[in-house]
Amino acid sequence: MAKEIAVFGATGNQGGSVIEALLKDSNYKVRAVTRNTSSPRAQQLAAQNIQVVQADYSDKNSLKRALQGVYGCFVVTTQDFTDNDCQKTETTHGKNIADVCSQLNIEHVIFTTQLNVYKVLGINARHMTAKAEIEMYMRSLGIPATYVVLPCYYESLLTIFRPVVIVFNWYNPQ
Repeated sequence: MAKEIAVFGATGNQGGSVIEALLKDSNYKVRAVTRNTSSPRAQQLAAQNIQVVQADYSDKNSLKRALQGVYGCFVVTTQDFTDNDCQKTETTHGKNIADVCSQLNIEHVIFTTQLNVYKVLGINARHMTAKAEIEMYMRSLGIPATYVVLPCYYESLLTIFRPVVIVFNWYNPQ
């Protein structure tokens, strides 16, 4: 019987690539977790006969519903840099997921983490520090997990990190 894996960030680059890989292996069944089940990307997933469930990272009850009965999960947390407390918000979201995984005895979690650059370099890169704090929290709970450090996707060089010409031979990475 196929093991069901809940994939957070299912409509994004990381979660989407995990879903794509899992669909190629009949040993796994995918449950896509998203904030908005009616988004175009969520609808595309549903059209592929993938169960798409809604969860709010701030709401542990919605996380419990999303994770109920799964073998494992892939977790990616994101940061809204327009939020003045974005580091705290992301850390809280990750800890909420960790708490629910622990309560439900999820067999295995894969979490995309980052180095704590504040501890290493004294620079507070909020999104990296938050992920490092979530990883340490997961470890403290004894959650069976694999921690993966992903710098960025090369596809991002064509979108959010795409250089923009200011003057001939001068570029501004917008």
